[in-house]
Amino acid sequence: MDNFIVTANIYGGFQIIDRSSEPKVVGMYDVHSSLAYGADWSHLDTSLVSKMYGSNCNSYLIGTCSFYDKKFTLSTWVPGET
Repeated sequence: MDNFIVTANIYGGFQIIDRSSEPKVVGMYDVHSSLAYGADWSHLDTSLVSKMYGSNCNSYLIGTCSFYDKKFTLSTWVPGET
């Protein structure tokens, strides 16, 4: 997780940026129907997240929220998947 940043880009949805060398977008999330207002990572161990959500090993848990629809969503992300 040290090489990745999750961003809330108002009208551009949410993006995950790999900043290990030349910054590049490695993941996108635009399920909200409103402004992308905030995002953050969970610091739970990836193996625990995978067990909790039945997802792939090394899954990261991300919380996102949007402005007008007042929606909060938990999602998982695996490096290498967009």
